[in-house]
Amino acid sequence: GAHGAGEPRHDRPVAAELGSAPVTRLVLIRHGESNVTLRRVIGGPLTCDGLSPLGLKQSERLRDRWWATPEMSADLVLASGYRRAIETAEVVAPALGGLPVVADPGFVEAEQTRLGAALGRIFAALPDDGRALAVGHSPTNEAAVAGLTGQTVEPLAKGAGVLLIEDGGRFTTRPL
Repeated sequence: GAHGAGEPRHDRPVAAELGSAPVTRLVLIRHGESNVTLRRVIGGPLTCDGLSPLGLKQSERLRDRWWATPEMSADLVLASGYRRAIETAEVVAPALGGLPVVADPGFVEAEQTRLGAALGRIFAALPDDGRALAVGHSPTNEAAVAGLTGQTVEPLAKGAGVLLIEDGGRFTTRPL
């Protein structure tokens, strides 16, 4: 790339300013493909084991793009506590001046916990053999499942769903 590994990036893209007033920007990226997705297994906070070879290449392509253009600079690099997010951030960080990656489990997990608690309240309101339908949104549904069960489900397409089964405090999930 145009900069050496770890070399600070002091340039700020022109697009970072509107008129003469500086603006604050936050760029959100999704992690590269994970090993658990490749193996088609549940990838929760305890089972995520990082990026697949394709996920590494996806992260490297983004890093290389940011090396080649001044479109991105950063003062902070943050990742959720999931290994796939941390590894993505570690690959991309050199293009942003080699900043250390701050792993913040609360970045995603705190929201998942709140959303999971909402699902827990639904289960608590049902009799032992009860059934319920909850219509929500993506990625909120997926985050709620992770917050309640610790299991990651694939992103839900429009009109798709996931079945959660609770049996004696243990949860299983199945796509519908």
